[in-house]
Amino acid sequence: MSAPTTIVIADDHQLFIDGLRGILESDGAFRVVGTATSGATALALVHLHRPAIALLDIHMPPPNGLDLGRAIKQLPAPPKVVILSMNQSPSLTQRIKGLGLDGFLVKNTGSAELRIALLHIAAGGKWFPRMTNMQPIDEEDITLTVREHEVLRGIALGKSSQAMAEQLSISVRTVETHRKNINQKLGTTKVSELLVAAQRRGWV
Repeated sequence: MSAPTTIVIADDHQLFIDGLRGILESDGAFRVVGTATSGATALALVHLHRPAIALLDIHMPPPNGLDLGRAIKQLPAPPKVVILSMNQSPSLTQRIKGLGLDGFLVKNTGSAELRIALLHIAAGGKWFPRMTNMQPIDEEDITLTVREHEVLRGIALGKSSQAMAEQLSISVRTVETHRKNINQKLGTTKVSELLVAAQRRGWV
């Protein structure tokens, strides 16, 4: 099992931080190594912990998320920087892209999409609101069976093949066969690629 992706969270609402931390650490894929309610503290934590990803609220005590993201990107071997905001305007998305940051997540993003996005970013990808960065979906008619959709939902939630087999009352080998079939249909080889392709089609 690979080591969890390390994350620093910065937001001026502690309740939001606590909820986000609980979601991220629920399946072992992520480990929150520091939290902050101000930009200055967040920058110090990034220096101290060298996380893989810095999740930054756009509005917080100085520096704000955009200024902090710009500063973090000037560090040697900087982490991936993802901005959090309730504002989903195209102009904000373009500002974030223009700063060379790695992603933008709206605060009402569901936990499954959050996980997919962060795994994708950790693997070197970019993630922005669907209407502004997603490419048109191929016209190819791709469909999944009911069971494949159930397995796909399990993958999105970070469940192991063993856990899905127990939940669906099927064998682990059958789960692995469904995973293989889903990858073949989507033309993917990695979990991160599979989840991005599925999210673009609205399947997770």
